[in-house]
Amino acid sequence: MGSSNNQFKNHNFMHSLISALKGICYAFKTERNLKIDLVVLIALCISIKILKFNIIEIVICNLNWFLLISAEIFNTVIEHLSDKIWGSKFDQDVKIIKDMAAGAVLILAIVLILNVIIISFTKLSL
Repeated sequence: MGSSNNQFKNHNFMHSLISALKGICYAFKTERNLKIDLVVLIALCISIKILKFNIIEIVICNLNWFLLISAEIFNTVIEHLSDKIWGSKFDQDVKIIKDMAAGAVLILAIVLILNVIIISFTKLSL
């Protein structure tokens, strides 16, 4: 890798942290699905409070939610890079890549929903 004078490289931890936070803020401002995920987080917090989830259940749900958000951001990155590289030309391989990234997000969303349902039913049946 060697030393590089890349103007886009973060030069210290604080600069890296600020750049990461800017990226997260940009994603939440511009991506509809991330806004929906914030609504999911609010519903999740309400469920946690009303049903009195224990610490393990809270950790499981939070971990699922943060994995979902991370996958959404990676999916957005793949979409933007693909569009930047291939523009408006259709490419079947690019479509498959985008579909697979969206599929990963869907899997994590299903896992989160199932975990909340399972925990909630356990709480309600006691």
